[in-house]
Amino acid sequence: MKRKLIIELDSETTENYLKWLEPIHQHCAEANCEFPGFSLKLDIYPTISEIAYGVNEDKLTELGNVSLKLVDCIED
Repeated sequence: MKRKLIIELDSETTENYLKWLEPIHQHCAEANCEFPGFSLKLDIYPTISEIAYGVNEDKLTELGNVSLKLVDCIED
C-alpha cells in the first residue's frame, strides 16, 4: 500500500510564516515585479523536534514547529 507524508504547521508557526512572507509580497507589489518565490526547509530530529525554516535570498529564518504524519493512501 502506498503512503504519504503530511507536514502540518501549527498555528503559531503558520502566523510566523505569514509574517515572514508579508514583506516579500509587499515589496513585489510596490515594485510591480513578479514574486521571486522562496523555500521552506525542514529539520527533523526524531524524538526531539521538527522545525520549519523560511529561506529567502540565502537567509534562514526559523518559523517554528511542525508535525509529521505518515498515512496510508487509498488513492493517489
